[in-house]
Amino acid sequence: MKKIKLFYLAVVLAVTGITSSYAQSTVKDIDGNVYNTVKIGNQLWLKENLKVTKLNDGTPISTSNETQKLAYPDFIDIIEPRAWVYKEDPKNNEKYGKLYNWYAVNTGKLCPKGWRIPTIKEWEDLQKFLGWKEASRMMRTADWKGAKTIGTNQSGFTALPAGFAQSGGNYFSAGEQAYFWSSSTGLSSEHYADESGAAIYLFTDNEDACPKSGSIMPVNRYKRSGLSCRCIADNPNATTNVKQENTVAPTKATCEAKDAVMKYKASMIPGDRLSENEKLLSVNGRYQLRVTTDGNFVIEEILNDSKCQFKEIYRFPLANGGSKPKTSFFSFNPDGNVCMDSKQGKTYCATTGRDAKAAAILSKELKLLELTNTGQLRLVNGNGKLVWSAN
Repeated sequence: MKKIKLFYLAVVLAVTGITSSYAQSTVKDIDGNVYNTVKIGNQLWLKENLKVTKLNDGTPISTSNETQKLAYPDFIDIIEPRAWVYKEDPKNNEKYGKLYNWYAVNTGKLCPKGWRIPTIKEWEDLQKFLGWKEASRMMRTADWKGAKTIGTNQSGFTALPAGFAQSGGNYFSAGEQAYFWSSSTGLSSEHYADESGAAIYLFTDNEDACPKSGSIMPVNRYKRSGLSCRCIADNPNATTNVKQENTVAPTKATCEAKDAVMKYKASMIPGDRLSENEKLLSVNGRYQLRVTTDGNFVIEEILNDSKCQFKEIYRFPLANGGSKPKTSFFSFNPDGNVCMDSKQGKTYCATTGRDAKAAAILSKELKLLELTNTGQLRLVNGNGKLVWSAN
């Protein structure tokens, strides 16, 4: 039986920040499946794994588990496009999408028209933009089994651990690992490179890793393996096969809201803190939690940032009796509490008047404070379960 070596490429890369578009759009495949999109840097991606059963010209994709002959000298590789659902469970199709072999990718017709499977270079461009060993910016902790990585999903990519398949009906590592095909052939110059395609591998950290940011790297995989697929737009600024959602009529607001500096994207972890004129921005860029210069704490919908049009959707109910710091601040404390202290001597804490939830809020359990894509500020535990929400 022929064997192939995995090829790992590890380059340390710097990153200065993450910018994701908040333009909400959807794309429909030939089967009618609808996918959300996200713009990361200069690339426009589907936010979900492909589920399609046909190529975009209508050709059905085989789901056969027939295996190739592996006994020398009768090695015969089956090179037709194929797709599988992890352990043939429809729930896995809904959650993870399908697993495709590289021959389906190589048709150039797997994605909706106007979209394609990215090259390994395009995957590496995404990796460079997010930062080496920053898989945490592409994933949510709650989606992965036993993850020690604190997944912020700041990019909005939402990588899912769909595992992988081998022809013959063997499935491995769902909930633990994610593999995504590129359209490129094998990375290695070894003799068996023609039997492999280039893929991207995401995995979480073990308990001893520090920092717990996860890892992402290019690898070689057998072309007959079943891996997840994401599509990238041929033209990130095009609207072909993209349906834009209706926008809300803009409302005037102060320019202070526009000038606030983004300190955190999507979430905060215990110990994080916002000061005056700093903000937490949602992944889709549509909502912001902001500390105002007049000592208030608000969540706003960004209707038109360039024209300074915002809509306040929530204002924290401050109470008298707090200290008077020189500058107002919002803090996600190491004990899990969410507190605000205004320079006007007013205060707010998540545990105040919430005795029934105080113990859960103050526990040492891993937590994230998230500003969702609907403008809700919520505290979740390591499994993604809601502990508290402000609005």
